[in-house]
Amino acid sequence: HFSPDGSFMYKSRMTDVGRYLQPSIVATTKDSAIAVERDGTREKKIHFQKSVDRGKHWSPPVALNENNPGSSLAIVKTNGNRFLMLYNPTREGRNKLVMGESLDAKSWRVVSTLESSKNGEYSYPSMIANGNTIEACYTNNRKVITYIKITQTAKN
Repeated sequence: HFSPDGSFMYKSRMTDVGRYLQPSIVATTKDSAIAVERDGTREKKIHFQKSVDRGKHWSPPVALNENNPGSSLAIVKTNGNRFLMLYNPTREGRNKLVMGESLDAKSWRVVSTLESSKNGEYSYPSMIANGNTIEACYTNNRKVITYIKITQTAKN
């Protein structure tokens, strides 16, 4: 939980169910935030939660339509109030990595396939938004880290 000035106050559980892992959290207003997370179940979906009290309480996890093999994902909010998410959109394996776009962080459309290879593994994405720039990196075949930089324009 964070104070209005952004300083850490205390921690709270996002859910009492231990199968939702590695949330990627983004502030939507000064009091609200959303989280997307992988799950450790057979459902193989990305889950969504929301807080309206600076992270003190979170809504129950809700499965989204996006497949995910239980792998890590990353989300940011852009200057244009859109959300971008890097994730593996498969039910098995990490051989494809995409960037999705959403206006509400619940309904997603793929805007770019960053990697796709039958025997590849693209995992552990991380992403930050800084002004008109989105920077991301991910593990590429467990050998190197790939870095990408996207500059937003009025059209994108």
